[in-house]
Amino acid sequence: MKYLFSPSFSPIPLQAVNKEKEIQEKEKHLQKLKEILKKVPDSEETKMIPEYKDNIKQKEDQIRAMGAELTNFQEEVISSFSHHIYPSR
Repeated sequence: MKYLFSPSFSPIPLQAVNKEKEIQEKEKHLQKLKEILKKVPDSEETKMIPEYKDNIKQKEDQIRAMGAELTNFQEEVISSFSHHIYPSR
């Protein structure tokens, strides 16, 4: 059996050292998985997604309608000013 010596010079079996390294790696992996799970939405948040999508669609429709109104208003203003600048003779 192979041994590794600790700073206090008591022999530590190499197999124990390898197991300790394996445990440390698994703990790091577990910590990474916990961090990933923190970012995953829970069931309440998941249930709200369709409502959020509907809300976004409504807001997009409102923005399009407002854009069309703005375009119409701009055309009216331009038309009004063009009649004042270039009156018909």
